[in-house]
Amino acid sequence: MEVLELTLPFKSPFPVLALGAEMKRGFSVLTGSRAYLRIGKGPLNDLEALTLHKEEIDDFLEEKGITPKVIAVDAHPLYLNRKIAGDYGRKVTEVQHHRAHIASVMAENGITDKVIGISLDGTGYGDDGAIWGGEFFVGDLSSMERMGHIDYFPLQGGDKAATETWRPALGILNKKAPDLAEKIAERVGEKALLVLNAIRKDIGTVLTSSAGRLFDAAAFLILGISENTFEAEAPIKLEKAAEENIHYYKFSIIEKDGKFLLDPFPVFREILEDKRSPGEKSFSFHYGLAIGLVEVAEKMREATGIKKVAISGGVFQNRLLTSILKDMLLNKNFEIIYHTKTPPHDGSLALGQGVLALQR
Repeated sequence: MEVLELTLPFKSPFPVLALGAEMKRGFSVLTGSRAYLRIGKGPLNDLEALTLHKEEIDDFLEEKGITPKVIAVDAHPLYLNRKIAGDYGRKVTEVQHHRAHIASVMAENGITDKVIGISLDGTGYGDDGAIWGGEFFVGDLSSMERMGHIDYFPLQGGDKAATETWRPALGILNKKAPDLAEKIAERVGEKALLVLNAIRKDIGTVLTSSAGRLFDAAAFLILGISENTFEAEAPIKLEKAAEENIHYYKFSIIEKDGKFLLDPFPVFREILEDKRSPGEKSFSFHYGLAIGLVEVAEKMREATGIKKVAISGGVFQNRLLTSILKDMLLNKNFEIIYHTKTPPHDGSLALGQGVLALQR
């Protein structure tokens, strides 16, 4: 069992065990000034995987002679690893998924002062019960305030919404262009028309700010990929298809109730109207998203005076987006905090969970 050992930018007053996420099982143990991170690979999606997960944790705790005082878990009420949290007979603390992402990259880099946090991934349970995935925070390891997000859009179909890429496309388009959404649904077929009707009647839908689903929708509209047969298949193909050009799609920024909302609708409308090649469209989407993220970061800097930007989440496995974003942030005189020892995806989430659990 491979476990990464990291030096914390503070000293933990008591041992903490964090159980990680579900898509990539892993765990972390914080004790003193050390953090041990088991970076997860396989999903935690059945009892067999859960049993193996528990055995790995117990073996490690026994080997190190550590008895945790606090157990940290993801805030999602249905994550399978919550079933073992109570087995340790200790206080169980819930930690919001995307705050844990930002805390993980901060802890890895020894950052304790305030940052602007940008967390982009496919899914995570939000404070308001919505499915988060495109989040903007301001704060430090003791407190992170959500200052914005990708503008909510309806997602219909539960787990199917992560595999059938046309579902988020319909949700985004139907908000402001129902006729356009209907044309797309007709193109897909009868099933999509039924889903669109369910979206309009709010049947089986959730609100989401998911950046992962944003990439799915773009891959569907640009490349015609209607299904993910493995995790992030469509976004991966979208990245590979990109052909550099000077054009980009413009995300709108809406300021509402003191928060900054990144609105994807204008982008998807332009994708449908654009006559450029799929490769050029793909690049324009990546470049436009990076510009939108930087513009939000600038507004947050203006409001707070903070110049450090921490980025984390599975979407940042996309090297094209990450490279463009880093260059733009540097050109705007931001300091960038990024994963170098650990991956940005959920495999590192347990580190952030453990760090934030210390503050509860």
